[in-house]
Amino acid sequence: MKFKSQISEYFKRSSIAITIGLGALKFIKAFPALLIIILSAKYFGISPERDAWLVGVSIITVSIQLLFGPLNETFITKYIHIREEQSLEDVNKATDALISTIIIISIFVSAGIFLFSHNLADIFAPGFSDKQKNTLVFMLRILIPSLLMLEITNIWSSILNAYKSYFIPDLLSSISLIINTVLIVVLSPIIGIYSLVVSAYLGYALLTIVLYRELRFKFNYRFKFVIPKYDLIKPFFLFALPLFINYLFSQTDSTIEKSLTTEIGSGSVSVLDYARKFSELPSGLLMGVVTTVLTPLLSLFYVKNTEKELINETQKYFRFMILIVLPIAVTLIVLPHEIVKIVLVRGKFGAQLIEPTSMLLKWYGIGLFTVIFYLVYTQLIIAQKKIYFFSKVVIISFIVKIAFNLALYKKLGLNTFPMSSMISNFIMGLILLYVSTGNFRKKAIADAAFMIFFGALLTAICYGMHLLISNFFKSDYIVASLVLIAIFAVELMLVLIFRLEEAAVVKRFFKRFRPIPG
Repeated sequence: MKFKSQISEYFKRSSIAITIGLGALKFIKAFPALLIIILSAKYFGISPERDAWLVGVSIITVSIQLLFGPLNETFITKYIHIREEQSLEDVNKATDALISTIIIISIFVSAGIFLFSHNLADIFAPGFSDKQKNTLVFMLRILIPSLLMLEITNIWSSILNAYKSYFIPDLLSSISLIINTVLIVVLSPIIGIYSLVVSAYLGYALLTIVLYRELRFKFNYRFKFVIPKYDLIKPFFLFALPLFINYLFSQTDSTIEKSLTTEIGSGSVSVLDYARKFSELPSGLLMGVVTTVLTPLLSLFYVKNTEKELINETQKYFRFMILIVLPIAVTLIVLPHEIVKIVLVRGKFGAQLIEPTSMLLKWYGIGLFTVIFYLVYTQLIIAQKKIYFFSKVVIISFIVKIAFNLALYKKLGLNTFPMSSMISNFIMGLILLYVSTGNFRKKAIADAAFMIFFGALLTAICYGMHLLISNFFKSDYIVASLVLIAIFAVELMLVLIFRLEEAAVVKRFFKRFRPIPG
């Protein structure tokens, strides 16, 4: 019990401590997610059916992001503002009205998706054959109820996060992933690709039920469907309003990317997805941690603390997140062939796909590093309520990205898409950094420049070590294991050489759990 209380106390101490705990949980969650990728490669490969599944999921995702993406991104910030500046009763009434509005909108949109599913198939998958499009239409209609389920769980998870209950959503998600893995193994030989649909719905249902139970019994929140009043939902929509234009451009980009991918060739959607998954696992982990911990933290700092304290907390978080993501990014850059051979080449995923998938992994590895710039300084800009400026920056970056994809996809092939994402995220992150750090801009820029240098140096050293190790060993498992050890060892060595203050976080963590004499 003493150890349990020590753990609980540690993870309430600071944003970095919470990040370590939440990051550890998300890291554990990545293992069943990785297993699902392996099983997908084995059972489905780059089949037309899997392409149809991916496009169907993309249509639902685009619909959610267009309708509710801005609300999801800003909800927790506005929720905290209303709760702190007004009362708990007021924020609960406003939340009920918002969720009721979401339900009403979702019903109408779902009906539209059902009626115009053939038109959506033509827009999202012009390169599909008629048979593939029919499969896509059927898949899309099955997935329609997931639109509302996903959005409700997004809002309820945000409410839990606003009360610093960070771990329940991810714990439930980890459990559902394990269940999904079992269902894929059992059902894939029987119903094929539709085993993914069954496992997805079971996960959504479990998350919805347990989230509501947590809110009801721990925080006395009981959802009541109401006829929405404009005065109650206005604060959420007005705060998110500038971002709706951003999401219009981002989902236009997503639609164009999916459409162009289907034109590159059969199986292209699956190849790009397999490569992207290795980037999405860590970037999803990072995004979940940042939006869960940093968004409410910076919102409170903006309301209650000085500008210097706000920027210092942001920079501390920025450096820490860079150090966390670097080993993963460098692994994707240095070991792409080994990763593909070890994880994907099995069953219906053939050896001929190693080279194109490996090249994509390298670009996604570089892009993973740049994601931190975008993620961290987006939360700072939102906390500072500079939503309109943020909207303009995002619009410009997506225009550049869309133009890049349209102009170069025939020449660069699938590599076009990770390259354009990397460039747009990095440019946008630098602009947000410059504007959001105000009087402390020089220090923030110096921090960013140093972390770029640090990352480049780590990559160069580990790339050289990979060349050296691969000359002595031919086994992909041995080469990958030795290079992974080298990546972590070199990063730790560089942290100590440059005397980065973040090293003290790890030391404090382990010191805290030393046995107490007597």
